[in-house]
Amino acid sequence: MIPGFFQGTEMPTEGWWGTLWPDPARVLTSLGLKPHDNPETIAGGDVDVALGDIAKLKNLFECQRCGRNVKAKNVVPGQNKISCKCGKKEVEWK
Repeated sequence: MIPGFFQGTEMPTEGWWGTLWPDPARVLTSLGLKPHDNPETIAGGDVDVALGDIAKLKNLFECQRCGRNVKAKNVVPGQNKISCKCGKKEVEWK
């Protein structure tokens, strides 16, 4: 360990992503996103589709009125929802 650095700054070990996010396909599918895997080559159309999926994901959490994202600290009273700062954008939350 290098003096002055936290122990957690070393490179992740093999399999770290699976520990952090064990079932990414299920999460993405539940958000309505579909895989666009093309193992042979990556074409411009693939990039466009990926960027479109990112925009869809972003729109799930970004409020068009205040421009802020939905945050877990903004709990909607009496509901299983969270909201953005202005309260217009709400998302189901457990």
